Amino acid sequence: MSSVDLKSFQNVEEEGVRQRIQLDRIQLDNQEVQRYLDEKTEYVLSHRAVQHPLLTYYTGNAFTKEQEKRFYLEYYYYFQYEPFYITAMSQNTRDYRILKEVILNVVDEVGGEVPHAELFRQQLNAIGITNEDIDTHRCLPTTTAINQGAKAL
Repeated sequence: MSSVDLKSFQNVEEEGVRQRIQLDRIQLDNQEVQRYLDEKTEYVLSHRAVQHPLLTYYTGNAFTKEQEKRFYLEYYYYFQYEPFYITAMSQNTRDYRILKEVILNVVDEVGGEVPHAELFRQQLNAIGITNEDIDTHRCLPTTTAINQGAKAL
């Protein structure tokens, strides 16, 4: 899996994908904020988490049914709380445009008829992972640590 540069990340044009708010450098009250956001975005795009060895393996190799089940269950336990993590980011900004982007991101997650976490649960059910499997799954310590780290942020 290769990294994506900032410019191509900001210019995604796909049907059904809400465009990110363009924070115009000239209109932004604080140039330092824009630089900070660009640096953070570049860090995330080049970070090992984006280029995770498991995801790289998965792009070219099939999981066994049990590996696939474990992968999806682990991911679900992060994904179900993601809107709360995103919402918490709003506490760390005093720029209305950045706040708007954070809020719209949360709306993307929970603003439809069915929240994304529920849609994901339905997808898991459709591939044979039951609600009982989901509800009784014990996460890996690393998944628990990721959730705790995201909550702490």
